[in-house]
Amino acid sequence: MVGEVKKQCSVEDVLTDNQVSLIVKKCVGETAGWQLVGQELAPAAEGMAGFLGDHFRLTLTVKLGDSLVKIPLVSPVGRQGVPVQLVRAGDARPVPLGYSTHDQFVILGAEHSRVALAAVARFHAAVADHEARRSRALARPYSLMEEHGHLIVENNFRDTPWIAAGPNSPPISSNTSPISTGTLFPIWKFLAACNDVSERKDTLNVLIHKDLWANNIMFKHEAGVPTNAILVDFQCLRYAPPAFDVMLCWYCTTDRSFRERYEREMLQHYFDTFISTVNEVTKEKLKGLGYDYEEYLRWVEECRRFGLLVSIMLYPYILLDQVTAREMFDNPETFLKHTNEDRSEPVLEYARRSDGYRTRQLEVCEDFVERYLKA
Repeated sequence: MVGEVKKQCSVEDVLTDNQVSLIVKKCVGETAGWQLVGQELAPAAEGMAGFLGDHFRLTLTVKLGDSLVKIPLVSPVGRQGVPVQLVRAGDARPVPLGYSTHDQFVILGAEHSRVALAAVARFHAAVADHEARRSRALARPYSLMEEHGHLIVENNFRDTPWIAAGPNSPPISSNTSPISTGTLFPIWKFLAACNDVSERKDTLNVLIHKDLWANNIMFKHEAGVPTNAILVDFQCLRYAPPAFDVMLCWYCTTDRSFRERYEREMLQHYFDTFISTVNEVTKEKLKGLGYDYEEYLRWVEECRRFGLLVSIMLYPYILLDQVTAREMFDNPETFLKHTNEDRSEPVLEYARRSDGYRTRQLEVCEDFVERYLKA
């Protein structure tokens, strides 16, 4: 989920001399006599970088006659196949092929949610189509797990100090106090059950992204309107029913009032996009599995607790501003305590200062309690 920003890197690790020459010519033209006089390299993001953890901002300074021209770029290091365009001067955000991430604190509205869920649906459809084609070619049922299962066997919710400290970073109530400890055990018990996010029998299974928060969805806009989205950062891939992704994306990118108003519409939009994208071979497979809209909605309810719980675990981190995140996790005197033992003090303190931070967490915590912890 969170990428580590690399601090040590040279320009030669990012671009060859020939690439630098081509970039300069593209930006200043075939003008003769230009001279590269400066190169400044820095991480594309500081702190909790996510997708940008392996990216760098590079500014080339070129002398043209008596003038100096600065050319800013963003380049991936260690990530293959990520096309990156030049970034406008003064803009620190990379824009691969015109796509950019939403601010992590911004709640997605109807237009962005439709585009995001459509991207998730197309991803799932591509996986389902691939398996259906292979099944027909082999004249037998085929699963991606046959060839690639060894790559996605890691248990993302295994027993680690960070996970164990989760119950000590308690959900907050409306007065920004921890929910009583009596309700925390069922939450921790369900966290252990998240280990069961895996292939299920007699239903549709696909590769699921399993980390669909704001930084991992990039949008393309035309005249300020979102027209498409792409998913990035696939390091948490698992093989399971697609509704796990739908619910995780739903709870990690929207607020409660939006969910209450638009849930059925958005769930329908995902399913319609998925069905309209898959090929006829896949549709035959879905018919054989009995995977229709009602079955999909049944899996939505099955996976809802997962989406809620993951948002409860992630929100204390992903909704922090960078200054507070550094204060909380970059202090060597408190790092181990906040990471592995008890992070409730800084989480609750920031919740008292930030209405948005408090409200987003309060909504998912109360939703979880109302649905699963009340008698």
